[in-house]
Amino acid sequence: MRLVPGPSDGTDRGVRPESGSRLPDAPRGPSAHAYLLFVLGEYALDEGSGAWTQTIVDALGLVGFEEKAARKALARSAADGMLVSERVGRRARWQLTASGREDLLAAQERLFAPGPEGD
Repeated sequence: MRLVPGPSDGTDRGVRPESGSRLPDAPRGPSAHAYLLFVLGEYALDEGSGAWTQTIVDALGLVGFEEKAARKALARSAADGMLVSERVGRRARWQLTASGREDLLAAQERLFAPGPEGD
């Protein structure tokens, strides 16, 4: 079980492979919230469509986040006014709010800019 992205043995991120817990002074990787913003900026910003909760949970799971962390990132983004959910039966579809769209558009150049020219 991995808590942060990286090799499954956890050697480069300070994660104990046997328990999945972080070592006390281990460096942290990007948060589930940061990955969620990246995914939204990359895929939802231009589309204007939403994504089902399970799709987002699965996407964050692919980079090592547990379901609880993914759901918490969704809840925090909604509390911050970036996302709104729409219930469809038992499922929820998440969409960017107007404010969330503006925030991501403002940050898009910085977030997705190429590296320095000297690289």
